[in-house]
Amino acid sequence: MSSMEMTEKNGWSELLSGANLSLLTVISSGIGLHAFNQFAVVTALPVAVNEIGGAAFYSWAYSLYFVGSVAGGVTAVLFRERFGARVVLLLCCLIFSFGSVLSAIAGDFLWVVVGRALQGLADGLIVAVCYSLIPAGFRSGLLPKVFAIEAAIWAVASFIGPLTGGFATEHISWRATFLLSAPLILLLLAYTAIAVSAERPVRRRVNRWCRCFCALSAHWRFPRLPPSRMRACAPFPCWWARRCCGPRCARASGLQSVFSPRIPSG
Repeated sequence: MSSMEMTEKNGWSELLSGANLSLLTVISSGIGLHAFNQFAVVTALPVAVNEIGGAAFYSWAYSLYFVGSVAGGVTAVLFRERFGARVVLLLCCLIFSFGSVLSAIAGDFLWVVVGRALQGLADGLIVAVCYSLIPAGFRSGLLPKVFAIEAAIWAVASFIGPLTGGFATEHISWRATFLLSAPLILLLLAYTAIAVSAERPVRRRVNRWCRCFCALSAHWRFPRLPPSRMRACAPFPCWWARRCCGPRCARASGLQSVFSPRIPSG
């Protein structure tokens, strides 16, 4: 293949056409939704507290949103393996919409907090699944362009979010701010149904406690141990995983590859 043909296959025309454009729309909608919603609602919460009260729960509207977002991002891979990216995105759009409506019609600020928690959980799942679709859905030559577009989407959405949120809060109502994400949700729903194919669920028979242990062990660090102690302690997580869950789990957890580079050779 000539260099000109390779350039055409990795060019902007290839990315912005056909199935690539549809998948790019899904990813951009999900990432844009996360960036837009994160900053747009900030302008409405102080006005909501002044109108319906609930200053004691004010900080929770931020905290639970970000906790839910982190939890959704961490568990996204498990949900995608279990249900597939298409089902996860469609379900999260419904959860996000329910949280938005719940916050918009709330008569008590506590319900705003609950709605924000649902928004955060759905947001975290959506953005994590969208980022996971990038290397899976595009050839390697297109990846720099895709990430450049998503960086621009994030920057634009972060700028437009507070601007439109403040305008809606001042001229319409703070409740309208929670509904500003509706166009992005509808766009994400429509293109997910079109562009994201159904995936066969991956069923793994691994004990949930073993998963937790392996995840923690993969992040185990020995910054203060001398090399001799490090060599003695590093194999322990691998041995424990094999002991509790069998060799398959120990290999799947990747502990051997994680700890081997940390063991000095001499």
